[in-house]
Amino acid sequence: MSAPSDDVAAPVLIKGPRRMPLQRSLSECGIHLDLDLFTVGFGKTTLELTARELDLLRVLLEEHVRVISRRELHDRIWGAGDSKARVVDTYISRLRRKLTTAGHPGIRSIYMRGYRLLNPAD
Repeated sequence: MSAPSDDVAAPVLIKGPRRMPLQRSLSECGIHLDLDLFTVGFGKTTLELTARELDLLRVLLEEHVRVISRRELHDRIWGAGDSKARVVDTYISRLRRKLTTAGHPGIRSIYMRGYRLLNPAD
């Protein structure tokens, strides 16, 4: 029988970039989005949104300082596959209507560029 060897591999801890925890709520442009409760509020108004509208609003809130192209919105929400060409426009229209009904200035369409969430403070 042989003696225990010192050649036994010890577990290796790999240190790499840490993942940031998912942001569970967003508050930008006067809108508060809670991703744990799936609620959206503007001022004292609670908005009733579909799952896709909520996803769309989340992306617009995350990127509120820039214009987001229709293609980028489509790829981030519906994936890169083919779907109806105007699906983003349809959901933007629905979300815009719900926001403006609540008193928010809404979403601006930038011709040939994309969309940007407006800030009521501007």
